[in-house]
Amino acid sequence: MELLISTIGKEVLTLTQNNVRFRAIGNIEDLPKRAQRELNQGMERTANNTGLVLTLAPSYGGRNDILAAVNKVAQKSRQAKLSRGPSPRPIYAAK
Repeated sequence: MELLISTIGKEVLTLTQNNVRFRAIGNIEDLPKRAQRELNQGMERTANNTGLVLTLAPSYGGRNDILAAVNKVAQKSRQAKLSRGPSPRPIYAAK
């Protein structure tokens, strides 16, 4: 994690100079607080850049996406927002 933290701190200026927007995806909240802070600061400092987008996935896993989707469907089902029978579109489709 130290390498991640120090690299973000060093490279944000270069990203800004090159009009690169920095993003982080995944479960950022699972990372140590210091890493979260650096990632968030990097994203904030490059948010207005309009060139390339550099996306980092330091705490990402496909299983978490599947679990989140299943939980969302279960919640809709409990709230009776899903009708019985065939759906006009897949309930798992991206919006």
